[in-house]
Amino acid sequence: MKLLMIGNSFAQDTLAYAPAVAASLGLELEAYNLYIGGCSLARHLYEAVDGHHSYTLEHYRADLNHEYTAGASIDDGLSLLPWDAVSFQQASNFSGFVESYLPLDTLRTYVEQRVPKTTGYLWHMTWAYQQDYQGEAFARYDNSQAMMYASIRRAVDVCIRPRKLGVIPNGVAIQGGRAVFGDILTRDGYHLSYDKGRYIAALTLVTRLFDIAPEKVTFVPDGITPDDAALCRAIAHASTRGER
Repeated sequence: MKLLMIGNSFAQDTLAYAPAVAASLGLELEAYNLYIGGCSLARHLYEAVDGHHSYTLEHYRADLNHEYTAGASIDDGLSLLPWDAVSFQQASNFSGFVESYLPLDTLRTYVEQRVPKTTGYLWHMTWAYQQDYQGEAFARYDNSQAMMYASIRRAVDVCIRPRKLGVIPNGVAIQGGRAVFGDILTRDGYHLSYDKGRYIAALTLVTRLFDIAPEKVTFVPDGITPDDAALCRAIAHASTRGER
């Protein structure tokens, strides 16, 4: 499976362990991210149309020795491999606002003109912020994790499902993980923790991509106990049931 995420740091969190998770199941995931920090759909479209070389093209590897190439354009990423799937996402601070999704159709058309006709299209659903996060962007959701999560879910239902994009439900998975582990799955209030947060996101992605139950995953990042790893796998499995 060759996956290109047109993303930002939330895609970094999701991809960090994903190839290793897939490899432990005997699956190969060639995973890349076109990265600009905090990049929104509107910014991705601007970068595409104007042809700027503002991205870091990130290659995520099963051995965790990831590779990074600065100064890439969106066309550099699109032409790199014959992609099986391309994913889009919104910047987290805009992810609960339906009107911010307007650039998606134009961006998707741009991508479709440059990748194989067999390429599938996905939506990377981002997660709500930690409840005690103090960042300015959280005020857009009245500093409420519940409101932000509900807004993200509504935006996906209104803007993504009618467009027939497959949903990578990491917003659901992380919220489900919080119900199990507590509100500790981010390292700074919004980026995922290096242990269970990133592991749940990777498990969710691989489960969704390959339509496979994650119970047999043997890769576990450092710092996660066997019991907690099993809980992470169960959380990922539960979050993807409605997406298969």
